[in-house]
Amino acid sequence: MQKQVGFNDLKWIHKPPLSVITNEKLILETEPFTNLHYNGRCAEALMPVEGKIYCLEMRVDYNCHNPLDQCGLVVYEGDCRKAVFGMEYHDGELSSLACTVFHLDGTDRNQRNMASGIRWMYYRIWIRENLVLLEYSFNGRRFSELRRFSVDRNHMFRVGIYACSPMDSTFDCIYSEMKVLKEEEEKNEY
Repeated sequence: MQKQVGFNDLKWIHKPPLSVITNEKLILETEPFTNLHYNGRCAEALMPVEGKIYCLEMRVDYNCHNPLDQCGLVVYEGDCRKAVFGMEYHDGELSSLACTVFHLDGTDRNQRNMASGIRWMYYRIWIRENLVLLEYSFNGRRFSELRRFSVDRNHMFRVGIYACSPMDSTFDCIYSEMKVLKEEEEKNEY
């Protein structure tokens, strides 16, 4: 069963000074010199959904124009980041859609290069007990798999959003069309 969830219920880890939040949409501007992994000041918030079995889908529009500008979704296993899934701007021609998974002994990353002219992406994260599947789409209808990985089935999982500008720059980012698929629908689609 599909359920609409709202952005008003976000739990902020770090709320950027410039943001507009409605139930249907989150618009934010990143801050300069912010990085998800190093200084903890990037825009980061948790979605109002958690559990061991669910699927979250969302559209993200972005207007990146400086190297390393990035935005996307984060999967949390308990209180720890398990995976970061999003786009990273490189230059006027190239960006990447990437996923970094964190393990006890380090990280691994995979990515797909794409044109920098692409200004939005649909993300879908399936969480099914001990398996996480990360998918993307350019139109919100046909999704492709970027990554799947196993997790500890004893933990609860949450999904969050992030956006940051590691250089001396900012960009606008819009999160919208957030949907949650419940277990019954998941069994049919997965």
